[in-house]
Amino acid sequence: MKIFYVLFSTWFIHGISQNYKNYSLGDWLVLIFLYFLPMVIRYLILKKHKKKNEKIKKEKIFISKEYRENLKKENENLTKLNNIIPDEEVKNCIKKDYQERLKQVNKILTKNADLYPEETEKYKLIPDEKLFLDTFFNKVLENKIDLKIRTERKSNGEIYVEYRGCPVGRIRLQGRKHYMQILRGMYGHKIIEGNLENFIQEIPAWIRYVKYLKRNWNK
Repeated sequence: MKIFYVLFSTWFIHGISQNYKNYSLGDWLVLIFLYFLPMVIRYLILKKHKKKNEKIKKEKIFISKEYRENLKKENENLTKLNNIIPDEEVKNCIKKDYQERLKQVNKILTKNADLYPEETEKYKLIPDEKLFLDTFFNKVLENKIDLKIRTERKSNGEIYVEYRGCPVGRIRLQGRKHYMQILRGMYGHKIIEGNLENFIQEIPAWIRYVKYLKRNWNK
């Protein structure tokens, strides 16, 4: 814009110097108007840009204030939440949740008494077997799997477990030899010997297999 104005002024002054004697008053007024017109236009353009920049600056300041207000409110909320619950109260809450969960599990197990194998003359359900099955059923519920579980007592004392008609595994906690069968895929399996504690630790393997059966069931 400045270069244009310099060139225009040079050309304008040169033209006037050549013919100024022949100009009338009206011509001089027109020439003066034309000379100052670019300056007026430049002034108006600069003024418009200045107003626009001031408006943008005000909007930024407004947004900044609004953001600070939001941060201030959030800080107040976090400060209130920072009042940590006493440890004793936390323990009581955890204990209460556990008791509620236990009630739900026992309620379901009571309604599903047929989950346990039928007793025979030779084999009755012993505490270790009941504890193992209760732990297994509880894990099934924790993993949000439907209790479509069936158990059956075999002639050798084993408890056979299946899900929706598909085998999950076998466990034997009566007699001299105690063991647990863990299935893998369609045909793989392994036998683990040990005690109740060992078998309870292997329950997650049964849960994984039940999930495997459930996925294939839903296909």
